[in-house]
Parts: sequence; structure tokens; C-alpha cells
Amino acid sequence: MEGHPPPAPQEPLNKGENPKQPLELPPDDLVPPPPSPEKKDGVIMNYRGIRTYSVQFPLKVRNVKCSRVDENTIVIEIAFNQSIDPRSIKKASILIDGEEIEKSPRFFFNKKGDTVKFELAFCKDEFELKMQGICSFDGSVMENETKLIKVEE
Repeated sequence: MEGHPPPAPQEPLNKGENPKQPLELPPDDLVPPPPSPEKKDGVIMNYRGIRTYSVQFPLKVRNVKCSRVDENTIVIEIAFNQSIDPRSIKKASILIDGEEIEKSPRFFFNKKGDTVKFELAFCKDEFELKMQGICSFDGSVMENETKLIKVEE
């Protein structure tokens, strides 16, 4: 095209560094999670795209469902009475028959953030499920809770 000046050269995104070098991550390739929000009773917070009203009341388990996918796999779904902080759900926060989950499962949350679902390799038809150290989005910590669960076929 005639009469148009050539486009201005763009600066590299990482000024002066080699753009082909990979970014350096903290040890173990883990990036620390952002800090939890301050506890403020009666405040509306945005959580996963939903406006959540922060009221300090105890975090409790509403319901636990467990179903068998195949003879060696089960799906556990835990529903809470309020949105939970997804960073507080990890393999150490859920014990089965008093033991930590061997492999870290992938945890799935519903949009409201009050239900978590995960899949495990497990053969028994009944087990004891203990939940510990789980926090709500506003920082309330759930008391340790143990339930006897029967696997639905």
C-alpha cells in the first residue's frame, strides 16, 4: 500500500530477556495461591462469577452421595451448606477408612461452589469418610466430620 508508513516495531513482551527462554517457576512447579479474602460479616463478595453474601455461620455437610462407576471405581459427591474455598480441598482433607487418599484425585466443583465431586479407585461397598480442614469461601473452617457411606450401585 502506498502512502502508509510502515508499522512501528513492537517491543518484546519480556523486555531485554530472551523470549525463547521458559519462565522460571518456584520449586516443584507450584505457584502459591492468592491470599484468602478478609472475613467481613454482611459483605457481598464475588465468587466464581456469583455474588455471594458473606454471613459467618458454621460450614456443614448437607449430603454425601457415592455411586459405583465400575467394579473398581466410585464417584463421591459432597454437598455443603455454603460455598467452599476450592484451595482447602486436597487429598489430606478427605480420609477414607482413616487413610489419606492414595492418589490425588481431580476435584470438580459446581458453579455455586457448594458441591465437590471426585472419582476414586475403590472396591468396597461401605466405608468411613472423614472430612477435615475444609474452609468456606469467607474463611469459616468446618469441624471435622465423619460419615459412614454406602456405595450405590
